[in-house]
This record gives sequence, C-alpha cells and structure tokens, in this order.
Amino acid sequence: MEPKISNKFHTNVNGCEKNIVGTGFHVTIDELENCIHKNFECFIFGDLEILRIATIGSHLFQSGDNNSVVLRHGNNEIKLNIKNEKLKTLLKEIFDDNNCEGILVFITYDVSNEVISEFILEEVHKIFHFSSYMEQFLNEMDIMRKALSLDFFNNENYVSNGIPQSSLDYTSVSSNSCNNTPRSRPDKSLKIFLRRLKNFQLCNKIFKMSFPVSTNMIEHNNHKYISKLKSSDVIRAIELGIMSSGNEKIEIEAIKNFLGISKLELARHLFKLNHLYEIIDNMTNIQKV
Repeated sequence: MEPKISNKFHTNVNGCEKNIVGTGFHVTIDELENCIHKNFECFIFGDLEILRIATIGSHLFQSGDNNSVVLRHGNNEIKLNIKNEKLKTLLKEIFDDNNCEGILVFITYDVSNEVISEFILEEVHKIFHFSSYMEQFLNEMDIMRKALSLDFFNNENYVSNGIPQSSLDYTSVSSNSCNNTPRSRPDKSLKIFLRRLKNFQLCNKIFKMSFPVSTNMIEHNNHKYISKLKSSDVIRAIELGIMSSGNEKIEIEAIKNFLGISKLELARHLFKLNHLYEIIDNMTNIQKV
C-alpha cells in the first residue's frame, strides 16, 4: 500500500535537538523551578521530548563556587551548573561589565533516579531591552504551545482529512533518537520548517510523562465561550506591570486601564489565574502567589 501524503511531512521544532546552538524550547523560570528535583524523567510537551531549553531572567548572580550561577526573575530563580570553561570567561565579562537589563540562556539538564537533578548552562546572551524582549519571548512561547496543543504537527491528524494517497516513491528513513541528527531522508518529501531550525527529524520516541501546564497555553478549544481577551494577555500585562512597579505588586485599576476592559472581565480572568496571583490590600492590588 502506498504511503499517505501526510507521512511525507517532517517537523523541526526548537529544543528537540540537544546540540544545535542558538535554539531551545521556550520555558519560563517559574516552570523550571517547579521541575527541578521533581519526578520528571524528561520535559515533555505534546509529542515532543524537550532536550534544550531557552529561558530569560532579569538578573544573573554568582554563586558560592566557580562552577554555577543563579538566574532570577521576580521571586523565581534557578541554579545553572557550568561545565564549559569558555563560559566561565564569558560570565566573568558579563559580571564585570554589568551593562545589560536581562539575560537569555540556553540550557540542558541531567536526569538521575528519574528526576531532573541539575540544569546545565550551554549559552548565555545579554538583553538590553528587557521588557520588549520579554513580551516577544512570551508571544513566541504562546504561539508554539497553542500549535502543539492543537496537534498541528501530528501527521496522524492529516491522514483522515481527505488527502489522497501519494504516488511518490518512498525511501525508508533510518531510526534516529532525539540525540542524533538523522543521516537520511526520503528521496522525495515535503518539509515543514519552523523558525530558526533546519535539518533534523522530529523524534518519535514514546514518552512517559506530561510537561507541566503553562499559564501561557491555550485554555480551551471551544471558541464559542472564549472572549477576545485571552488569559495569556492578562498574564503578560500583570508581569510587565509588576516589573515596571518595582515592588512585586500592581494595582488592579492599572491593569484594567492598560487592557481597556471592565472590572468584571478582568475578575473573570483572575478567577482562572488564582493559582498564579492573589488579590491583596482590600482588593486593590495583585501580586504573585
């Protein structure tokens, strides 16, 4: 039987390959902090095993030894171990200059006894316009996770959508793990390329556990009951407001005016986000839980 045309698609997603410089699956520091020393054998999102991670923080600190640093954003922080001597030289320059607003890092992780035992620093970059970069980072994370939550890259979804069988010759591809770049490709195939990534096949490994749900993920697929304002918009507004206020809280009125919504609409979103934020000061301010 000839293969379905949907079997001709291969997806390249940031973070599936451990050794590609400048790439990583977007994850926030609070998610990473919740994963360390927890029972996650590896990061999983949908059908993807995430091996390389991108995250950003507002401050980078030296730890007590020369083999690790601490990345912090708000009340959350993670320890990053350093196993590359060249990185130590670069970090010394960053600490000496102290002329940036934030830090972008690419990290990997080790697993011991089926728990994530440590995060390993692979790359570090300065950020000079932190607020705008944070907004872009969260937007990119939100778009990718929405696409994955809709199974956009799941070939099986396309098989039943009326696409005819392909008459192209199909050359089998050798088995590859998430840690290896495929050495062969179908002679004739259709390829989907995502932003910044090329030339490696989506890992088909069977995964054991689920990635912790992000507050920036799409919350529901039934558009009949979703307002134009998404909870991810509220989250970004609150995070930017807290950063600009400098005192770990933001007025409810300021968020309402910034988003141009009613108090009732904002309250409905805050009810959904009560695991992230709490209302204080006689219901006038918002702060992180």
